[in-house]
Amino acid sequence: MSGYKPAFSEDLVASEYAFFSDLMASTTGVVLGPDKRQMVQTRLAMLAMSEGISSTRDLYRRLKAASDADLREKVIECLLNNETSFFRHRDTFDALTQKVIPDLVNSPSFSGVLRIWSASCSTGQEPYSIAMALRDCPELRQDIVVQILATDISKAAIEQARSGRYSQLEVGRGLPIDALIKQFEQEGTSWVLRPDIKRMVNFQRVNLLDPLPRLGRFHIIFCRNVLIYFCDADKRRVLGQLRASLLPDGFLFLGPSESGVRFSFELAYDKWNRAVFYRPKEQEG
Repeated sequence: MSGYKPAFSEDLVASEYAFFSDLMASTTGVVLGPDKRQMVQTRLAMLAMSEGISSTRDLYRRLKAASDADLREKVIECLLNNETSFFRHRDTFDALTQKVIPDLVNSPSFSGVLRIWSASCSTGQEPYSIAMALRDCPELRQDIVVQILATDISKAAIEQARSGRYSQLEVGRGLPIDALIKQFEQEGTSWVLRPDIKRMVNFQRVNLLDPLPRLGRFHIIFCRNVLIYFCDADKRRVLGQLRASLLPDGFLFLGPSESGVRFSFELAYDKWNRAVFYRPKEQEG
């Protein structure tokens, strides 16, 4: 119903909304503009109700008055956008299996270990889509070792991703029926990934705004539909870290509406059919 607000919801005044916006920007990079106010109030109202707090305003007062790390993390979790789906932007996966993988594994410099990073993986649909696509990729020889790292800032999203358990609605978004039958087992109303696909992905909690832990360097990095939520300064910083994490012959996939070239002069734009990706620029001199 249009205009519906939970009973626990109160309209936050400008200073209160700014407090939550600043919290999200400083900890996650997500910029909450004025157009997100209704979403923020609704989600905070649901959190207040679940925590036994009388209202969204009381939630604000409690968080501002005391150092409650647990409540702070719950606020951040509830305001994160974990929108994702299997095989999102199918052109990207066609480029992965038909262009990127063949180029990499047939390169004279390829060592036999293929490293892929799904940054901001949410609840795991992207890295598991990568794993399933690689299983069906004829260019990927059996002697090649595949290492897929998937990271996200959200503890709850990582926990679900590790479980490999999805609802009928979630598997219905983007997952081909043959992949569902081949790679999942039904348990009650849920669908669970086969263990051999789950084992292909290693999940780790990482905040892209922080200095990256020692993750190593990668042939392929997916960081899609993430930078659209960041301010320009954070976009440059994150892209700098992603560029530093790419091997010299690596590929970076961003979202369709995101630009790597605008914010990093060390990345070169390239495309294959309708898929766009970025390559490290050769260093001069």
